[in-house]
Amino acid sequence: MANWFFKNYSFRKDPDEKIIFRVHRHWVTLVLSYIKAFLSLLVIFLIIYFVGPARIYSSLIALAIFAIWFLVTMVYIFFEWIVWWLDLYILTTKRIVDIEQRTLFSRQVSETSLDRIQDVTFEVKGILATLFNYGNVRVETAGSETIISLDQVGDPEKLQKTIFNTANKDQKEFHTSTII
Repeated sequence: MANWFFKNYSFRKDPDEKIIFRVHRHWVTLVLSYIKAFLSLLVIFLIIYFVGPARIYSSLIALAIFAIWFLVTMVYIFFEWIVWWLDLYILTTKRIVDIEQRTLFSRQVSETSLDRIQDVTFEVKGILATLFNYGNVRVETAGSETIISLDQVGDPEKLQKTIFNTANKDQKEFHTSTII
């Protein structure tokens, strides 16, 4: 499955390039979307319960409305999972890649080489983010206004340190190889 995924995103790595991490948004963000869908389904079942199933089922229009509501909610659940799954951040020994899946048929891929990284910061905002240890990591690059943002990732402090250490290691190897 990993080969299929990388093939679809034209992610090609060099033979000497190694993947350090691949990370999705934190699972809590997906659960929050699922809670919205659950509440929508709860409304359907509460209406059916209080109006009475016999009255709903006897009306073809009401039955069609509830069937469409249920179907739209199921499509929303599937859509949220697909977008969550295809939204991916990859750190290799040479670059960092941000694959942002916006909708089913729209994505933006940003990448920068590690030698261009100037600053890496992280933030954890909110009660849920603090409890479940997820947040945002921002990677600022040299000479460009592009900021790669790893949004709602788990353990942002660890990711920040990993990115920073990998970038520093890459720069030290670059400077050593240019001196020799």
